Amino acid sequence: MEVKYYEIDPDGDVLLLLRTAKQEDESSEDRESANDEPKAETPNERMETEKRETECSGDAKSADEKTKAESPTESVESSDIDIRMRLSSKHLILASRYFQRMLGGDWKEGCILRDGRQLEVTEEGWKSGPFLILMNIIHGRTKKVPRTVTIDVLTEIASLVDYYECLEVVEIMAEIWTSKITIPHVTLKDIAQCIWLSYTFRWESKFKTWTKRAILTLEGPFYTQGLPIPDRILSKQLIKSHGLEVRTTSRANGDNRRDTGAERGID
Repeated sequence: MEVKYYEIDPDGDVLLLLRTAKQEDESSEDRESANDEPKAETPNERMETEKRETECSGDAKSADEKTKAESPTESVESSDIDIRMRLSSKHLILASRYFQRMLGGDWKEGCILRDGRQLEVTEEGWKSGPFLILMNIIHGRTKKVPRTVTIDVLTEIASLVDYYECLEVVEIMAEIWTSKITIPHVTLKDIAQCIWLSYTFRWESKFKTWTKRAILTLEGPFYTQGLPIPDRILSKQLIKSHGLEVRTTSRANGDNRRDTGAERGID
């Protein structure tokens, strides 16, 4: 198994192990992680793995138990790549409500950190390129953050922002990335992605634009392309109120069908 090590914060007290759900093609999205080359990890650089069964007294529960139902993907038994990142709990807590609950509260992870020990946590199911971009943003490593990304990478980052609840720290970069994205020929997949982006980043005007486009363009079902667009949004704001069927999966052969629109940006 290939293991890459990224020292985001050399003095960090958290070692995050990212397990991807399937083999990634590094020729595309991993290049979006800019010039952040992995370092060889020596035994002395690895933080001690903490046992979760006996840490902390009382009724403190592991964050893994509390977030298991929210996991973004299925089991990682088929994982092919492990990414290790040394991170700062202070940066994670300040930027993300997800990590604030995990590391700053009474869960076992927080108890370990308050005892002055180093912590190892596991996250799973995300693509390594977008995840690395997010960690660099959270830790203020702006030189490592790319100034342009593809719409697919931005969509994955939006899913990370939604899951880890860290909109504030990413929204400026999201605006920069969006301003540089053009879509040569708008597809059904593009429509779903742009609705998801505008919802996640609270872009009200863009959201209205793309939901209207969906309503005017689609003749068949609206496919969410597997994106976690809330049902209340689909029901109230978008499709069902206009008599269109919603399906939460991708169309087998229709993701890249063009609609009648010409080249345009996300705006």
